Amino acid sequence: MKFNGKCKIRLLRDFPAINLRMGDSLTVYKYKYKKCSDEITYVHPRTYLRFTPEDVKELSDDAKEYEFKVFMGPDGIDGSCLGKMRVTENSADEAYSVMLDIIGCRLAEAFPELDIPYSIELVEESEDA
Repeated sequence: MKFNGKCKIRLLRDFPAINLRMGDSLTVYKYKYKKCSDEITYVHPRTYLRFTPEDVKELSDDAKEYEFKVFMGPDGIDGSCLGKMRVTENSADEAYSVMLDIIGCRLAEAFPELDIPYSIELVEESEDA
């Protein structure tokens, strides 16, 4: 991806003040400032929100959206289906890993004292992200 152009990113942490969550994907502009050659900033075109390289993972132009079913309970995939979630990533394997991280992180935030078993299952892979 060249600088000063559009690119896709996935957030690596929550931004509660602006209602964005870890795993959300955005199309942004990628800037490299001339004053400070190593400084990269990702800017959302409509809101002018700024993200640093530590906040995001830059996705390839071929990234796809993957939809997963989320299961919880002692039986793993045979447990209760809580719903579906989507994540944009470069491959199905990376999407699977990212989704496990997102679910684990959100469960730990919601129930820090509990160890709740969970699993996911790929449902759909979309061509457009």
